[in-house]
Amino acid sequence: MKNEDDLARSIGSMLQRVDEPGLEHVVADLVRLADLERIAVAYNNEPWSYASPLIDDTDGYLFRIRIKPHPVNMESRAELVFDILHELGHCFDLEVLALEDKDNNAKKRGREVRAWAWADQEFSRHPALAPYQELYLKYRAICLNSYPEK
Repeated sequence: MKNEDDLARSIGSMLQRVDEPGLEHVVADLVRLADLERIAVAYNNEPWSYASPLIDDTDGYLFRIRIKPHPVNMESRAELVFDILHELGHCFDLEVLALEDKDNNAKKRGREVRAWAWADQEFSRHPALAPYQELYLKYRAICLNSYPEK
């Protein structure tokens, strides 16, 4: 876990990246939750967001989440909050995708469905996200449709 100053910098950094008025508390809460669970959240410059487990635990974190720089599928920067929710869902998924299943579409889709199910629950805990529900559901569908069922 980060000390309070480092955590405040991480939150500030993600707030700058997301830059969606009204969602400041949501972003701060998600970054705090991640930190408590030993999940580092930062941004990257790739056009996608991802979560990855850390093999070398030297900084105390078990997972690292990287968030893309700008929305890709929608015009709203809330898409970046949806990505944080979804990637956290991967970190909290107890069913790890085995290396031999990396090409198994059904297992990969199942992993995505579980991550979105976690994100759905967390989404509902944040009243500030309520105005974004339709956008969230549309984004979730876009993401899930990129994974074939079989």
